[in-house]
Amino acid sequence: MNLSRPHWFLPLAAVCVIAPEDGRAEDWTRNFRIGMTIALNIHGDFSTSGTLGVPGGQAGPAGVGGVDHIYGDGYVRKDDTGNALGLTSNWGYENPSQLSTTSPQTLTFHSAQSVNVGDHRDRVEDAPYLGFDMAYGGSIVHSGSWDLGWEMGFGILPITLENKLNVLGTFVTTVHQFEVPQNPLGGGNIVLPQAPYHGGTGGLGPLIGDVATALPDETVSGTITGKQTLDVNLYHLRLGPTLHWESGHRWAASVGLGGALGWVNGDYRYEESGSFAEGGSISNSGRFGTSDFVFGGYVDGRVLYHVQENADLFVGAQFMSLTNTKFSRDGREARLDLGRGVYFTVGINWPF
Repeated sequence: MNLSRPHWFLPLAAVCVIAPEDGRAEDWTRNFRIGMTIALNIHGDFSTSGTLGVPGGQAGPAGVGGVDHIYGDGYVRKDDTGNALGLTSNWGYENPSQLSTTSPQTLTFHSAQSVNVGDHRDRVEDAPYLGFDMAYGGSIVHSGSWDLGWEMGFGILPITLENKLNVLGTFVTTVHQFEVPQNPLGGGNIVLPQAPYHGGTGGLGPLIGDVATALPDETVSGTITGKQTLDVNLYHLRLGPTLHWESGHRWAASVGLGGALGWVNGDYRYEESGSFAEGGSISNSGRFGTSDFVFGGYVDGRVLYHVQENADLFVGAQFMSLTNTKFSRDGREARLDLGRGVYFTVGINWPF
């Protein structure tokens, strides 16, 4: 073809002249959009129930010398002398009630084995959640300013839900007792420092016997406080038909509906502290994870503003209902409720 001759330009000029007034080419067949999502109405249902184990179990054996004992309200441990003569300086206690006033004097310590919290439930919503969304679609049937098409979308939404726990509990505790030795100068037992007291490892200072005597377990009331966190990512795919309408030179609108499939992946974390009637305390933390498929459907709509022929700005809203995901282990449970999610999007759309 000889491009120096002017006749090749006439068809191109004709195409430009008959292009639609609204800037949208008649042969539009595809579109791609990308944007930011703001999600609302996503909930977490936290429950703590039954008997929770207390980790550690560091009360140590009774009737044995030269071993470490760690309790909720104190400790009796080996000192640098190796507990010479069956005595140790490496001990401490928290409450005056632990020291008996009768003779022979003793120190009593408590170590929680477990705690029963009944059935405690909380609902948490910590919106909004910020995420990412993109979609690709095409036209099936075009009629004037209307298009019937299809669209496939993909989204990523990080979700963090935090529950503040404050619940009454019933603690089962191991109880150990230690002897306070006699004063070698006479006059009964040696005088111990007032609580709270925390001795060192040097072998100097007030000494107590290092052999624990086991007393019957006790059941006492107390509280569990702390934080439970659900930290997950939701990945979802959507597919369904769309209806697109051009309105004048600059504006357009579209609606769609269809099915959705998602993947939830994340962790349940807990950090808890407990205190019980004798003044003892415990601390407990951990985490466990879950991965799960969720499914459901969606309906959405958006308004587009044509900045130029192949670039639009858009805002949209979507309602998506997905099945729930449950995280559960050892009396702790959280259910991620995705059944009534509302998603607002804003971004850029490219028709081509």
